[in-house]
Amino acid sequence: GHKGEWSSSIWVDRLEVEGPFYPNASSFFEINYQNSLVTLEVQNEDELAKRFLVTFMKEAFRQRDPTAEFVDRVCQVYQLNRENKRSIKESLITPLAMVLSSPSFLYLMEETPLTGKRIVSDAELANRISYFLWSRPADGNLLKASASGKLSDPIILRETVDEMLKHPNSWSLAEGFFSQWADLKRFDEIAINEAEHIGFNNGIRESARLEAQHMFHTMVKENRSLTNLINSDFTVINDLLAFHYGLKPPNKGSQFAKVSLPADSPRGGLIGTTAFLTMGSNGERSSPIIRGALLMEKFLHREPSPPPPNVPELALASDKALSVKEIV
Repeated sequence: GHKGEWSSSIWVDRLEVEGPFYPNASSFFEINYQNSLVTLEVQNEDELAKRFLVTFMKEAFRQRDPTAEFVDRVCQVYQLNRENKRSIKESLITPLAMVLSSPSFLYLMEETPLTGKRIVSDAELANRISYFLWSRPADGNLLKASASGKLSDPIILRETVDEMLKHPNSWSLAEGFFSQWADLKRFDEIAINEAEHIGFNNGIRESARLEAQHMFHTMVKENRSLTNLINSDFTVINDLLAFHYGLKPPNKGSQFAKVSLPADSPRGGLIGTTAFLTMGSNGERSSPIIRGALLMEKFLHREPSPPPPNVPELALASDKALSVKEIV
């Protein structure tokens, strides 16, 4: 068409996507087995497979040696499969399943029930620390420190924990511990009427959840006071949330960055985040009652008393258009 006279639009009625398509890559077990072929000098491949099983058991049991009885049982199952003309790969499936369904893999097994001693060993302490801070078994420097007995030294223990908190793996603490403490599952489950709240969408929801986690993660990395959960002069947002809040964007796109807040900003702290304010609502409007209950539970560790019987819902308390404060 002529310039200025016509405009065009594209309407997409349907979009179909196929996939995902996974490459024909070797599995985790196959890769480790192939590495065993190199590191273990064994001519008989059946013997190699059994050696691999024992090595895998120790890794799965977090560096604890499996009992001789369990090793024999697992290897017997492997041998029975081989006698039934199954391939080495097929014969390893059930033995590996036995290891991965064992309580020693599924739980943090400790020696106390066996020895009767009420003392946590250095290896057990290392795994407790690693699972809490990083959500993974102890390895690397932490494992070396436990093997040499250095974790018994309070100074080294504190230095080790400080280093782990500054490591990128400590994001697991925000994803796990903090998300449970802050009850972000409630935020995930609240239905928001997006037709009425047009500024809210799935992008804002996902970013708001991450904002709360990044706030905590920043506090941990910078060793900030817990009072920053109540009020802070910064928040950690991406460009989408910056636009939503009317703040200067960090120009990081979808990446989160620490942003200083103006002195008159209503933001700051966990209680100034979209996630917390949304949790303090019924999905339609804000609720000082729900928000107050959250503050009592999370910050004062005091569960509010149940409401008196026969109290009507707020929506039914008045037929006039009143604010929540006026209704209460």
